[in-house]
Amino acid sequence: MKQRRATYKYQSQQGLSVRVYRLQPDDTQYLVDLFGHMSPESRYLRFNEYLDHPDSDFVRSRAQQMADVRPKRGAAWLAFADLPGQPHAPVAGARYIVTSEPGVAEVSIAVRDDMQHQGIGSGLLIFLARQAKRHDIHKLVASFHTANRGVWNVLAHAPFHVTTDVHGAETDVVIDLDAPRATEQPFEPVPAQAG
Repeated sequence: MKQRRATYKYQSQQGLSVRVYRLQPDDTQYLVDLFGHMSPESRYLRFNEYLDHPDSDFVRSRAQQMADVRPKRGAAWLAFADLPGQPHAPVAGARYIVTSEPGVAEVSIAVRDDMQHQGIGSGLLIFLARQAKRHDIHKLVASFHTANRGVWNVLAHAPFHVTTDVHGAETDVVIDLDAPRATEQPFEPVPAQAG
């Protein structure tokens, strides 16, 4: 991964330099590492499954499935940062998968627990949205656990019009990439300094 050129760079709200790379099928180990830095609660809120001590073969198999995103089906990225004791650590991942409805894609973002509340997920959403629009995607959709505060926070900072529909424990969201948010100025990731 280090030999690859980053697709995008930005800084978190705390000044952490984040580098984004296009996910490739042989990046499974980075997804496994990201999963390992999520608590059972975070895993449940993200994957809608209770995954306290899952079998390592199961985790690797799921990671391989997630890493294999065909260009016609969508795109996926991994975000890395240099952390104390862990240089070039995977800190987040994002992907969109096109749906059967023209111009619509399902979006998902995961940020490891110790990197949350820094704007990393918000920065990834903004980057992903720009990439999706370049490929004629106009709406991003998702369903998430209503108790997932991280998703609510990312949506609150999205620079797009967001519609949510709460159904008890599950919430459906539509992000309209053609309509800017009408209220407060959202967090905008700061481009990383060159060098």
